[in-house]
Amino acid sequence: MIETDQTLQKAFTITRIFDAPRAEIWRAWTDPDEAAAWWHPRGVETPRDAVELDVRPGGKYRYTMGASASSPSSRRRSIQRAAS
Repeated sequence: MIETDQTLQKAFTITRIFDAPRAEIWRAWTDPDEAAAWWHPRGVETPRDAVELDVRPGGKYRYTMGASASSPSSRRRSIQRAAS
Protein backbone atom coordinates (compact mmCIF):
# COMPACT_ATOMS: atom_id res chain seq x y z
CA MET A 1 0.00 0.00 0.00
CA ILE A 2 1.32 3.41 -0.92
CA GLU A 3 1.31 5.75 2.06
CA THR A 4 0.00 9.23 1.39
CA ASP A 5 -1.04 12.08 3.64
CA GLN A 6 -4.61 10.89 3.22
CA THR A 7 -3.91 7.34 4.48
CA LEU A 8 -1.72 8.57 7.33
CA GLN A 9 -4.51 10.82 8.65
CA LYS A 10 -7.14 8.07 8.91
CA ALA A 11 -7.80 6.60 12.34
CA PHE A 12 -10.39 4.58 14.17
CA THR A 13 -11.33 3.91 17.77
CA ILE A 14 -12.52 0.64 19.26
CA THR A 15 -14.55 0.86 22.46
CA ARG A 16 -15.62 -2.12 24.53
CA ILE A 17 -16.30 -2.73 28.22
CA PHE A 18 -14.59 -5.78 29.71
CA ASP A 19 -15.35 -7.43 33.04
CA ALA A 20 -11.67 -7.52 34.01
CA PRO A 21 -9.13 -5.31 35.77
CA ARG A 22 -7.71 -2.52 33.61
CA ALA A 23 -4.16 -3.76 34.11
CA GLU A 24 -5.10 -7.18 32.74
CA ILE A 25 -6.75 -5.67 29.64
CA TRP A 26 -3.76 -3.37 29.07
CA ARG A 27 -1.40 -6.34 29.28
CA ALA A 28 -3.53 -8.36 26.81
CA TRP A 29 -3.21 -5.58 24.20
CA THR A 30 0.40 -4.53 24.86
CA ASP A 31 2.31 -7.70 25.84
CA PRO A 32 3.41 -9.75 22.79
CA ASP A 33 3.15 -13.00 24.79
CA GLU A 34 -0.47 -12.24 25.68
CA ALA A 35 -1.39 -11.02 22.19
CA ALA A 36 0.01 -14.20 20.61
CA ALA A 37 -2.31 -16.24 22.82
CA TRP A 38 -5.58 -14.60 21.73
CA TRP A 39 -5.09 -12.32 18.70
CA HIS A 40 -6.48 -14.67 16.05
CA PRO A 41 -9.74 -16.36 15.06
CA ARG A 42 -10.50 -19.97 15.97
CA GLY A 43 -8.55 -22.51 13.97
CA VAL A 44 -5.67 -20.10 13.45
CA GLU A 45 -2.50 -19.60 15.47
CA THR A 46 -0.29 -16.59 16.04
CA PRO A 47 3.21 -17.82 16.90
CA ARG A 48 4.88 -15.74 19.62
CA ASP A 49 7.90 -15.03 17.40
CA ALA A 50 5.51 -13.54 14.80
CA VAL A 51 4.28 -10.76 17.12
CA GLU A 52 5.95 -7.36 17.48
CA LEU A 53 4.18 -4.59 19.39
CA ASP A 54 5.56 -1.08 19.75
CA VAL A 55 2.93 0.60 21.90
CA ARG A 56 4.58 4.00 21.99
CA PRO A 57 2.87 6.91 20.19
CA GLY A 58 3.66 6.44 16.52
CA GLY A 59 4.70 2.83 17.14
CA LYS A 60 3.73 0.01 14.81
CA TYR A 61 2.67 -3.57 15.30
CA ARG A 62 3.23 -6.73 13.27
CA TYR A 63 1.78 -10.18 13.66
CA THR A 64 1.44 -13.17 11.40
CA MET A 65 -1.32 -15.74 11.69
CA GLY A 66 -1.24 -19.28 10.34
CA ALA A 67 -3.58 -22.24 10.15
CA SER A 68 -3.17 -24.82 12.89
CA ALA A 69 -3.09 -28.57 12.32
CA SER A 70 -6.75 -28.80 13.36
CA SER A 71 -7.94 -26.08 10.99
CA PRO A 72 -10.77 -26.91 8.60
CA SER A 73 -9.56 -27.93 5.17
CA SER A 74 -10.85 -29.44 1.95
CA ARG A 75 -9.55 -31.48 -0.96
CA ARG A 76 -10.47 -31.06 -4.61
CA ARG A 77 -11.94 -34.18 -6.16
CA SER A 78 -11.92 -32.78 -9.67
CA ILE A 79 -11.28 -29.54 -11.47
CA GLN A 80 -12.27 -28.49 -14.96
CA ARG A 81 -11.20 -25.48 -16.98
CA ALA A 82 -14.10 -23.18 -17.86
CA ALA A 83 -15.09 -23.17 -21.50
CA SER A 84 -13.65 -20.24 -23.46
